[in-house]
Amino acid sequence: MDKRIKRLKLTKRWSTDAEGRTLRLYGDFLIASAAITNPPPRPKKIAVIDIGSNTVRIEIYDCTRLPPKLLYEDGEACALGSDMSPNDKDPKLSEKGKTETLKLLKKFRKNIKSFDVDTVVAVGTEALRAVQHTPEGKAFLKEAEEALGHPINVINKNEEALLTGKATLYAHHNANGIVIGMGGASTEVLKMKNGKVIKHKTLRIGTLSSLKASEGDVTVAAEITLEHLRTIPWFPNGRNRLTQRKGLYFVGGSYRGTARLELTRAHEGINLDSPFLGGGPTLIYGNEKEHEALEFLSKMNARDIRTYVNLLAVRKFGKEEFLGDEEETLTKKVGLKDLRKWRKSDNYSDWTSSDDYKAWRKSDQYKVWKRRIISRDRLIPLVAKSVQSLCKHLQPHEITICKQGLREAVVGLEIG
Repeated sequence: MDKRIKRLKLTKRWSTDAEGRTLRLYGDFLIASAAITNPPPRPKKIAVIDIGSNTVRIEIYDCTRLPPKLLYEDGEACALGSDMSPNDKDPKLSEKGKTETLKLLKKFRKNIKSFDVDTVVAVGTEALRAVQHTPEGKAFLKEAEEALGHPINVINKNEEALLTGKATLYAHHNANGIVIGMGGASTEVLKMKNGKVIKHKTLRIGTLSSLKASEGDVTVAAEITLEHLRTIPWFPNGRNRLTQRKGLYFVGGSYRGTARLELTRAHEGINLDSPFLGGGPTLIYGNEKEHEALEFLSKMNARDIRTYVNLLAVRKFGKEEFLGDEEETLTKKVGLKDLRKWRKSDNYSDWTSSDDYKAWRKSDQYKVWKRRIISRDRLIPLVAKSVQSLCKHLQPHEITICKQGLREAVVGLEIG
């Protein structure tokens, strides 16, 4: 067994048992003192590769001092699990997704070498987990490891759920309530009490699989997700809703992408580039501005999301001349009809053919927006609808979109 994988599994043991452990908080990372007896030396540079059902990403950190410093990040929406349905008895990986994933892993291999990384941890989640024992899965996993040049650890459901819990605890050490981490083909659900994982469950339902089952209908997909959540015996139901002392925590890139757009619309002074403060934005349930923003996003389609990001870019760079006679309308809380009208106008065509647009597309900022928002254009309307549906069902006092995710949790474990 690979040393790094062994360390991950060893560290997982203490994360399930809160007795007798000492926790220290360094920025966004929760580090455990004496997590392992005689732990190996802390890595100087670590690369974490997350091969998810929707996205494949890499993050490289400098761990010579705490908190670790992010040196590089990259990723694409390869949609490996786009052909999977909820509880699929014969799951298959997307052929297009496999090709794009292998291409990206080869690029990551060059990144790892150029940054002189000494520790590499690659993890695979539900899409790989569903096929890992099939001939197709074994063949692809072998190809993927050869492309990356490092072993890939397909984590089991318990490990993924506990990593989701650890990601929540980084900035919410006394988390109390329900944690939901939705990926492309699976959803991790945890019950937290005073910073401890009491119960957890992994469901084979995610953003991609629910959209496939609903044939792209966002409202139906959100209902399918809620139906699966209700099958969990301890999930709040009926009168057993969340009390005022309990919150609802969301973990995952699609939630973070949705939150950025939602906050940008609901609150002045917050834009797509604003870093989340602490563990992420806390949204008070019932806030009219935020409810309206979620409603706006849930009615969009993928093309609308991309148009909205273009509108935000025009506003950010002060290029209002591309808004034409609709400038006053488009610089306020634009409606969906106004947004689509602008997309069909000559002004929008002028913007997408301008030198300013081409310069923006080549900028580092666009790359960040692409990773965080544009790569999830199909998923954001579903996530917005799901958050609405869950808030209506659970009536939490507040909901929190966590800044950290699986990759940060793996880094925290590795440097503990």
